Amino acid sequence: MTAPPATRPRHAAARHPGPGEPPRPVRPVPDHPRLLAAALTATAGAIAAASLLGPLGLDLMRYRTSATTLNQLLGSDAAALLAVAPLALAAAVLALRRHPAAPLLATGIGGYALYTYAQVVIGQEYLRLPGNVERFFPLLLTIFLLAEALVVLGWRSIPARLPAPSARLERAASLALLAVAVFLVFGQHLRPMLLAWQDPARLTEYASSPTPFWMVKLMDLGIVVPAAVAAGVGLLRAPRGRAGWRTRCSPATPASASPWRPWRW
Repeated sequence: MTAPPATRPRHAAARHPGPGEPPRPVRPVPDHPRLLAAALTATAGAIAAASLLGPLGLDLMRYRTSATTLNQLLGSDAAALLAVAPLALAAAVLALRRHPAAPLLATGIGGYALYTYAQVVIGQEYLRLPGNVERFFPLLLTIFLLAEALVVLGWRSIPARLPAPSARLERAASLALLAVAVFLVFGQHLRPMLLAWQDPARLTEYASSPTPFWMVKLMDLGIVVPAAVAAGVGLLRAPRGRAGWRTRCSPATPASASPWRPWRW
């Protein structure tokens, strides 16, 4: 009786191509254009609804915050309604057309929404100032969950190989990210933080709304600044031609550099 031919184990590690062998095809990236487009469309609708229900529109959702912070929230709602929601709809159309920019836009929009609406929910002065924003928590939670879905779907759908930017553009982007980090630390947060430690009464925004004051400090200095530094240093140090654009950029970068943050302390 002849022995059966040896078979390769199913879970054996993939062998790298040897000299002279053709390169193995790159594993295709999971592609869910309809699901991504649906998530983008739902996010656009939910963001627009939250903006219109607030003081910018129907004034049914009233924030529990001071007049100083309310002005900043009005600006954030206007940016969300006039810029972010239309951008999400445009990204949904691009996703249906399988445009490679759609996953990148979805990831950025998701990061923006996570950052912004976490602050909208957590940064209220509950039980201290009048308002009813807590009644709209299901809507704000829906936006947050949709944002999580956008980050996951967008990041998983980014093509494994994207056209590499020029060396000049890479250097400009890295320096811009590092400049954003330096500005947030020394130009925006350090002085108010020192004043809050020494004489809190001198800061109107702190005395009126201390909760968003420290929340923004935590999110900017604990999330945005480290992400910007990591992405900026990664772009400067990554060898060209060795890694795709996807491996050199953080998915949080588009949202980190967003100017439409609800509070600017």
